[in-house]
Amino acid sequence: MTAGTYALRRLRARPLRTLLTMMACAILTALVGLLWTIDRSLSSDWSPHEAQRLVVRPRGLGTDGLPIAMAERLRQLPGVEAVTSFDIVSARFRDDRGAAAFQKAAVDPLPYLDVHAEAKVTAEDRKAWAGDPTGAAIAENLARRVGLRRGDRVVLRLNSMPVVLELTVRAIIACPRDSGLYFHRRYLREKLGGLSRTDFFWVMADRPEAVSALTRAIDERFENSPSPTKTDSERQWQLEFLGMLGNVRALMTGIGVVAGLTLVLITSNTLSMSARERRSENALLRVLGFGRLHVAVLLLLESLLYGLGGGLLGSGLTIGLLHLVASGLQSTALAPVAALLALRPDVFTFAAASSLILSVLAAAHPALLAGSGPLADQLRRV
Repeated sequence: MTAGTYALRRLRARPLRTLLTMMACAILTALVGLLWTIDRSLSSDWSPHEAQRLVVRPRGLGTDGLPIAMAERLRQLPGVEAVTSFDIVSARFRDDRGAAAFQKAAVDPLPYLDVHAEAKVTAEDRKAWAGDPTGAAIAENLARRVGLRRGDRVVLRLNSMPVVLELTVRAIIACPRDSGLYFHRRYLREKLGGLSRTDFFWVMADRPEAVSALTRAIDERFENSPSPTKTDSERQWQLEFLGMLGNVRALMTGIGVVAGLTLVLITSNTLSMSARERRSENALLRVLGFGRLHVAVLLLLESLLYGLGGGLLGSGLTIGLLHLVASGLQSTALAPVAALLALRPDVFTFAAASSLILSVLAAAHPALLAGSGPLADQLRRV
């Protein structure tokens, strides 16, 4: 009998205990895998064109946006491929709850599609949206959520004033990371009787290498203007957003640490019971010539099997949890986050390795005590 088969025989001796311990390891693996996947997904590139895009915002707080005339001056800068204004509109759609709560923005259709190149729109939809002053484009996942199709009427009521925007869906945007509705800025300007400023600008560089120089050039150009700017790459803007979630990430880390300590305690308790139940068996092994080190190694091997089985079960559980979380987010305003949750091999490796390492740590103390004590006292229990 090899050491491996002997360890497996020990696990089969208490099938319920073995199953429960492996499930504890599996839950830890799944929890670590899920938290790690969310963290890595939020920290990864959100868009294939992220490296070429910049956000131009007003510098400082309490400002009323940037002059819309600034767009033409931005287009004249070397390295700029496209520029679009972006105005976030506070408006109600239906009851504005649940699925009806989403981002509404006023943009210039063609420049917006040029800057957000990942927003896939058919040529017919592109032409229809640009040609209809009251036309709107809606993200595909949002259209499914609120039950809108091409040609449907959308009524938005502004929160700040008694103005109603009557729109018609002309384009469907096929982009899983988008979950908003966009309409003509010109139509909003007509409804408000003027709109000379915008919340911020999106700028598309002609190549990723030009982003760093453009960031400096834009801020330097408007340094002494009445509306100084703060320009960031989309990656910097993304990191700034993640910085706002700092406490959430710390909470996720804390949950993982607590779960790991719980696993150590559970597995250590299981192995301690196993060692106590087999004191006479361990004593007999020592009489047959096995040293205390051999007995301890057998217990460590038993713990590794717990961790291995739990890691395999946990990997499958992680896939199920990711699918469950993504499905739940698809019906909410956080649908773009669901598109970021992708299976990552490095996450599974990290989670499974964590399970194995914690299993070894849990076996350390029981393994040191295994086979200890006078042999005569232990053999009396045979």
